[in-house]
Amino acid sequence: MHKKFKYPLLVFIWLMVSAFLLEGILRLTAPLLPGRLVIGAQAVLSGELYFADTLDIFTLHRDHNFVALPDLDNAVHVASPTVKIHVTTSRLWDSPFGFRNRPVNYAVDAIVVGDSFSFCITEEADCWVRRFEAETGLGVVNLAQVGTGSMSHWRMIDIYGRPFEPRLVLWQWWGNDFNEDYFLAVERGEIEAIFVPDPPILPQVSDNPLVQWLRTHSVAFAVSEVALGNERPYIDERGQLFIAPYRIKQDGLDIRFGQAYEQRAFDLDNPRNAAGVALTREALRLARDAVSEWGGTFAVIVLPTREEVYAPLTAPVMGDEALGTLVSARETMLGLCEELDLLCLDTLPQLQQLAQQNIQLYYSDDLHLNPRGNAELSRIVWGWLGGEGLLYE
Repeated sequence: MHKKFKYPLLVFIWLMVSAFLLEGILRLTAPLLPGRLVIGAQAVLSGELYFADTLDIFTLHRDHNFVALPDLDNAVHVASPTVKIHVTTSRLWDSPFGFRNRPVNYAVDAIVVGDSFSFCITEEADCWVRRFEAETGLGVVNLAQVGTGSMSHWRMIDIYGRPFEPRLVLWQWWGNDFNEDYFLAVERGEIEAIFVPDPPILPQVSDNPLVQWLRTHSVAFAVSEVALGNERPYIDERGQLFIAPYRIKQDGLDIRFGQAYEQRAFDLDNPRNAAGVALTREALRLARDAVSEWGGTFAVIVLPTREEVYAPLTAPVMGDEALGTLVSARETMLGLCEELDLLCLDTLPQLQQLAQQNIQLYYSDDLHLNPRGNAELSRIVWGWLGGEGLLYE
């Protein structure tokens, strides 16, 4: 009997010692863990759910929403556990915030307004705006800011772009702009808030008391669970809006998608987003007329979501209804283009052609275009403008 229990006991002791060693090593090396694994470790070690400080180099402004701090010098911005960029900003016309643009001591041919897709979640040299400038030889001023909608873009043109009277004004649009316009108007007291319940985003809670204990006490367990794809128990409620619950990894692609944030911000059945459409329309009209007054060309660059670009892969997983929510926002914008007689480029068809070649255009764990996606967008934009005879005088 003694020998019968001896070896199982030794195995048990060996497993326990290994587990304690692993736990100790992970606790000591937690800050060095790669990618998203740090989420679980941080939650256990701090006793608080993971919170990504995405506002580290940004601030709120009443006329625009989220804008970059001025006079940044190679500041680090962490967009996701695997995406980190460096940002340098300069002021323009004594602006209280910064632009991701070098001091303007050159002839200006074009300005760009937009949100984070034109501020760019890349190193500056990889941003489509800078690539567009380098590839065309035009002098371009980038007025894009991260968390902004169409009314902000119009104000950027009116206040900071108008003095240049540029020949080209490029306006980049993405599907949350209606939502951004609504909330900014409420903050400014221009419209009444619309109260509608949001679908709850709840942490994933286990009824198993052992699992609950391990999630709050064991770094090894937390890191393992995140590595297996379940990070929700370790992220705060706002952060859970940006969790992409679905993942496709095939043919060289690694795409996470299906964020609850996009479903909320794009849904035009939501009266708040629907109210933003009229605000976007007015902003576009004002910008169109202003640019026309100084003899410039106003062009709108319509960007899709990664879910739309990779629709043959994403639709079977997330469902046609959820994908349709994203599509409807872009189609509504294209409707405004027609209604206002705007010059608009829907970039979806060309991005889809690239996606069909299994080219990774977006980050795996962030909704923005990666450096390759920015490079392709630059070529798409200047190719389109050239085809329209608008690139050069």
